[in-house]
Amino acid sequence: MRYDVLTGQVQARARLPDRQSAERAVRATLETLAERVPDGVADHVAAQLPVEAGEALRRVTASHEGSPQARAYRREHGERFGLTGFAGRVAWRTGTSEEGALREAAAVFEVLDSAVSPELMRKVYAVLPDDIRELLPPGRALSQEGAQGRRGLPRPGPSEGLADQGRVGRGHRRGPRLTRPPRPGPAAAAAGVRKPTPGVKSPGTLRV
Repeated sequence: MRYDVLTGQVQARARLPDRQSAERAVRATLETLAERVPDGVADHVAAQLPVEAGEALRRVTASHEGSPQARAYRREHGERFGLTGFAGRVAWRTGTSEEGALREAAAVFEVLDSAVSPELMRKVYAVLPDDIRELLPPGRALSQEGAQGRRGLPRPGPSEGLADQGRVGRGHRRGPRLTRPPRPGPAAAAAGVRKPTPGVKSPGTLRV
């Protein structure tokens, strides 16, 4: 995707007045994203975007200087902040309100979803907290949840959950099912094994 196409789509989706506003929204969202996700993920996103858009991500990852241990940590971990912090950083960079920043960031994520590979977008989704994931397109969020469900136990639907609860409840009310003891076989009958009769004492063994 060309950079002018990317910014044009962001402008249309966020209903921004001009292309410059769309470029600011793209830079602010991608820079904030690069701060939140591990550097390794940010570098992969930058590699699949136009050079002008990828530069916003690379500028942040390049600023993470420090010891080899610190750089290695940043390759696997991002800064910890939620949706409120994300909106505040985008708003500060664009000079808009937090409400406007969230609208612009959602538009950027929607275009980003079509600009990079589905596998990479799933990685971005996986490293973001739940509240920031709300900015991603619903289709991507649902597909990621479905993939997690397929890897683990299937999630029951509303009707299934109620049915399962009913079965468990009825089972607990009834208690365990009792089984009838087996009848003695021919060998036991020949040996003189008889079912005792209530109230009657069994005769003793006669001595010869």
